[in-house]
Amino acid sequence: MSMPRCGVADIINDYVGQADLILGFYRGEHGDGSAFDGPGGALAHAFPPTTGRLHFDADEIWSDSSYRVRSNQVDLVGIAMHEIGHLLGLDHSRDELAIMFPGIAKGQFKRSLSFDDRDGLFTLYADNNILQLGGRVNYYNLFLC
Repeated sequence: MSMPRCGVADIINDYVGQADLILGFYRGEHGDGSAFDGPGGALAHAFPPTTGRLHFDADEIWSDSSYRVRSNQVDLVGIAMHEIGHLLGLDHSRDELAIMFPGIAKGQFKRSLSFDDRDGLFTLYADNNILQLGGRVNYYNLFLC
C-alpha cells in the first residue's frame, strides 16, 4: 500500500469477478437509456436490486465535504445515500426530511436517515435477510429542485 497526499492508504483490489455494484460518473447519453442533462436537473440515477448500477451526472459541481456544501454545489454523500436507498429497494418518500425524498436543493446537506427512511428499510429487511422483489424493476432519477 502507498500513502497518497490525503494521508489515506491506497487499497488495491485484485478481485476479477463481477461486481454487485457499479458506480460511476457519466455525461449525457451513456448507454443505459437515461441520458444526463448537464448541470441542474437529474443529478443521479440508480437501478434497484438485481442490476446494481448507480450513475452520477459528471456535469454537476459535487462536494464531498464532511461538514458543509456551498450554495453552488451538490452533496455527493447525501445523493449517494439516496441512490443507495434505491439499490436496496426503497422508493421515494413524501417526507421532505427523508433521504429518499425525490428532490434536493443546491447547497443542501442531508445525511441523516429520517423515521420514514428507517421504517422503509425495516419493512424490507426486518423479517428476512434477502430482499424479495416482485413485478417490474424501475430506475429512479434524483432531480435538483
